[in-house]
Order: sequence, then structure tokens, then C-alpha cells
Amino acid sequence: MRRLSSEDRKRLSNERHSPGQTADHEEDPIAVAAYIAAITRDLARLARHRKLGLLAYLLEMAQTEAQDIRNANGRDVARQGPLE
Repeated sequence: MRRLSSEDRKRLSNERHSPGQTADHEEDPIAVAAYIAAITRDLARLARHRKLGLLAYLLEMAQTEAQDIRNANGRDVARQGPLE
């Protein structure tokens, strides 16, 4: 198992917040989509690097969907998915 780089540890520590405190990306649907796009991009890279093709593909699909929502600039953000 790969250890986190100092850059990864720094990024993760910057993303944490206190219990009861709301991060900006938790308020705005567009910000949430941008955050999900960034996280799934990183996870997809990790999956590809470890030769986990199907998992990488699924993460890339999630990234694409999140980017599409973010790029819509709020249009159609309220669309309902099958689990909502």
C-alpha cells in the first residue's frame, strides 16, 4: 500500500474542518460538483496506476458527470437521479 506524499497529506489536512462547521463545498451544488470532480479524478488516477481498469472507468464516469454539472453553471443542477 502506497504511503501518502507530503503534498497529499497537506491537501487532506486543508480539506478537513471542525465538526459542526460547514465547508464551502457543502453549501453550493456547483461547488460540491467541482469537489467531487477533483476527488474522483485523483481516485481514477490511483486506480489506473494500480491496474484497476473497471474501477478507474467508473470513477472517470463519475468525474465526467460532476464536471458536466459544474460546467452547466447551475443550469439543471436540480435534476433528480435514480437514487434521489
